Amino acid sequence: MIRNILGAVIGCMLVLASVAHAQEQRGFYIGTGYGVMKLPDVDGMDFSDAHNAYLQVGYQITNNFAIEAQYSNSTKEGSADLLIEDIDTSWEVWQALMESNAEMTLSEAMSIFPEAYADIGISMDAEVETLALYGVYRSSGKFYLKAKAGGVSAKASIKAAVSSFDFRWLEGNGNVIEGSVEPGMEGFDMMAEDFVVTESERDTEFSAGLGVGYRIGGNFMSELEYTVIDDVDYISLGINYAF
Repeated sequence: MIRNILGAVIGCMLVLASVAHAQEQRGFYIGTGYGVMKLPDVDGMDFSDAHNAYLQVGYQITNNFAIEAQYSNSTKEGSADLLIEDIDTSWEVWQALMESNAEMTLSEAMSIFPEAYADIGISMDAEVETLALYGVYRSSGKFYLKAKAGGVSAKASIKAAVSSFDFRWLEGNGNVIEGSVEPGMEGFDMMAEDFVVTESERDTEFSAGLGVGYRIGGNFMSELEYTVIDDVDYISLGINYAF
């Protein structure tokens, strides 16, 4: 009988100790981190990596489970270059000739430069902004594994602007005039201002991630994570502080 009672008492004490320990682990934590967002290729354009910083706040429900909200934004944009070749710019050249000489007719302008073409270099910059909510599991121990899954509202923005002009104008006598206009040269800003395009799109997607962490002590945790956000891979290193 004593053995049975003692066993029950010890069992109750273990349960109470477990609950008390779980309660100690409950509470809010905040974190910050920095990482690399690997952007997908778009229509054959290979974007460099964007760099994103994040802020997050979480609540530890039990020793191993938490909910976590995270916001990230690009501190360095990903970039890609595109060359569009053999664009017919004859009409623009004819207009420029007629504007510089009010008495010139269209047929006269066409006789001076029957054809005109340009190769236009385009520089493209991409950034990603995310707002996510995750359910998080962390294993026990000083070193631990982390897994998370949830939803993310992601906004991708791409800005395209002209980086160079290479032109070829065919004269009426058959000669070809070739040249280029680059940033910093006279007339570049005027030629490039109509070619700046910015497009953005926001989607809500499923997101999941895996990581490893280390409980430093003094309520600090350091974590290395790999997160998938639609077609973007986010590799980040961060630190959390638990209250």
